[in-house]
Amino acid sequence: MRRAGAARVALAILLLGTLLPVMNAGVLAAPPPGAAAPAGAAPSSEAPDIRMAFSKDAYWYAPGSKAVLKVTLANDTRLTLRDVQIRVRVHTPNETRADLDASFDNKLKRSYRMTQTYDRELTLEPGDTTADFELEISSGRFSDGVYPMTVEALQEDATIASAISQLVVMSPDTVSENPQLRLAVIFETAQPSHRNPEGLYKGNELADECDASSASGWLANLTSALEQWEDYHLNLCLSPLLLEELDGMTGGYQMKQGDKTTNVPADSREAADASSVIGSFMRLAQTPAVQSLPAPYASPDLEKLVSFGWKDDASTQMSRGHKVLEQVLDQPLARDYLYPPAGILDDDAIKALGSQAGRFLVLSPTLLDRSREGKRLLRGDTLAQPVLLDGEQGAAERTAIFTDARMEQLAARLANSGDTHGVTQALVSELTNLYLEKPGSRRACVFIWPGRWRPSRGVLEEVLRGLSATPWLLGSTVSECLHTVPAIEDSGLTLPGPGDVEPNDYFREVERARRYLEVFSGLVESENPLPDLMQRDVFISESDVWRQWDRQVEGLSFAGWVVQAVGDELAKIDLPPAGSITLAGRKAEVPLSVVNGTGYPVKAVLEFSSNGLTFPKGSTMKVTLEPKENLFEIPVTVKKKGRVRFSARLQAGNMVLGETDFTVLTSRFNTFAIAVVGGLLALIGAAWGWSLYERGRAGKHKTGNVPGPDLETLET
Repeated sequence: MRRAGAARVALAILLLGTLLPVMNAGVLAAPPPGAAAPAGAAPSSEAPDIRMAFSKDAYWYAPGSKAVLKVTLANDTRLTLRDVQIRVRVHTPNETRADLDASFDNKLKRSYRMTQTYDRELTLEPGDTTADFELEISSGRFSDGVYPMTVEALQEDATIASAISQLVVMSPDTVSENPQLRLAVIFETAQPSHRNPEGLYKGNELADECDASSASGWLANLTSALEQWEDYHLNLCLSPLLLEELDGMTGGYQMKQGDKTTNVPADSREAADASSVIGSFMRLAQTPAVQSLPAPYASPDLEKLVSFGWKDDASTQMSRGHKVLEQVLDQPLARDYLYPPAGILDDDAIKALGSQAGRFLVLSPTLLDRSREGKRLLRGDTLAQPVLLDGEQGAAERTAIFTDARMEQLAARLANSGDTHGVTQALVSELTNLYLEKPGSRRACVFIWPGRWRPSRGVLEEVLRGLSATPWLLGSTVSECLHTVPAIEDSGLTLPGPGDVEPNDYFREVERARRYLEVFSGLVESENPLPDLMQRDVFISESDVWRQWDRQVEGLSFAGWVVQAVGDELAKIDLPPAGSITLAGRKAEVPLSVVNGTGYPVKAVLEFSSNGLTFPKGSTMKVTLEPKENLFEIPVTVKKKGRVRFSARLQAGNMVLGETDFTVLTSRFNTFAIAVVGGLLALIGAAWGWSLYERGRAGKHKTGNVPGPDLETLET
């Protein structure tokens, strides 16, 4: 095993030899404040303006080797500076990872491992002057470590320019005798939507990202670089929303800028570039060295959605994201793994998502600050091992690995740098400090390449080249890290939530849009396309990307469009005013007209009330409004004669679609006639009954025995 390790190191050194000359400092520095004008210069009031960049021929060296420095001095004055010397100072090595910050903040300690001033003197004509210098990495002075180094340009002992980098020294024996540090780089592509709420593309921004010849062609550069290094093990966390938008461009699309709408045809360069990027992502997803991680549709903060009680939204975002990724990439995803947006997911969200949360999670280290156990794991050396999660009893065991916070901070520092080799050297130096914390242990580092860091193709390719050529680093997938690096024993970590979280002003507007969508979805048929478009916009407004990119106003426009669109559609439904009507009987029907101008059927509920009518079939009626005028006959029973009020309300859910109120006349004549006829019938019935009674009495007595009428009385 020792021989195999030595062979691997020798091969790496040989590979590094082919990269000459590799530049890895490249930082231009202006002369220090107050620097005096150098002697030998032509008399002038113009102060010297000298900038320096220096590079090295490798990103790391073995003790006993020699480094070649290439120093470039840019003289931006009209002066010629003579007798300029170069001095190299190598500082004492970093003791912790945090010590690297001093190199970026220009606050290096004044303690040196070596200082070397070169006898060779330079003459700086206006423009650039370049010279090579050698630096001996003697075994007596240097051991494994990251050494800050300063290169200075001196004239008469005054510093006129300087630049800072790092010198990484590593013994081949150290590398061969210890396990490599696994490095899982995750390229995360979430970004704000490139379409407006109506689904039209807002401009050329996404097309430019797909254009390899464009200065902003990030997606073209990313896919090209990753395909070039397809054997380097890494990870993709592709935004389903972004892939959906790219896929929507391939067959031609509509673009709206201001009031102007433009049709971009399927045979356009923009469509072809988008198709090329999707093709590259498809090939990468099918490459064994690349692991594709699932993601929710619009990259929401899943924990926040669950805490608001929007569990269904969180679950649907996940299922919709899976569907889009698998359709566009034409490749099934391993759903056992999940990197939630921003790495945030607490126990409640994991429980709510169930199997959608997977069994292996990539999480943010900020979650560790929420519990005593988590804070304990943050003490001391970097947490570079998986952690077992303390889930519900009977639930499947889950394991989490936490992203590296310092690498994320370093990415933020480097985001604006175009220095190809300086960026790479900084990353190698940071990872070397991590490796040297525990070189004898199996450890892993998960580095999220943030979606907002979009370096040039040259920087990206050089970073991949430098990382792959550093023998104590091993490019890995998340799966390889989780299954080869032992988890911390008896960890049982809980992930509590942040506490009671109420929707802020932003999410109160999103909640309003959700309510409007819920009402609208309940009143249209399932095949109506509008609810799906509105649902997409609600999901986009829930995205955490708007917060991360500081574009919340734009995010709210999607929620606002849903509210406006629902309002506009429902405004097309009307209960037109009706004149006074007359009912001729005790039981009758009240005619009611409802106009549906939407162009599609609408399901709603009619509610009735009156101060003189009752409703034998109930005071509510479920109706389906066809896209036309709809006439309804409402059965009523008259309880009060004269003028009464009739009110009708059309609503869906708790939303009123329309109201009407009019007078109903119940006729007095008809009521009196009914009473008279009823009275006459009662009298006739009574007389007939008396007659039957009298006949019955007469039949009970013989003739001659019946007393005659009392004439006096009868007359009277």
